[in-house]
Amino acid sequence: MAEIGKPIPRVAKGLGINGTTLATWVSRARAAGRAGPAGEEDELARPRRESARLERDNKDWSWSVMSSNVAWSCG
Repeated sequence: MAEIGKPIPRVAKGLGINGTTLATWVSRARAAGRAGPAGEEDELARPRRESARLERDNKDWSWSVMSSNVAWSCG
């Protein structure tokens, strides 16, 4: 397993599972584009989505405040 610098058979033995099983799991994870630790992508995706949403909300709020201030000063 290149990600951790150890051969699959050694990692499989340490985990107490068949080397072929681990090789299949690693191959599937790589094909799916998520060869990192399980759930890592999910852990990062949610805070990124939340951050993007908050930035949009802040931008919308700022625009709203600026628009209302212009309306008051012109009125």
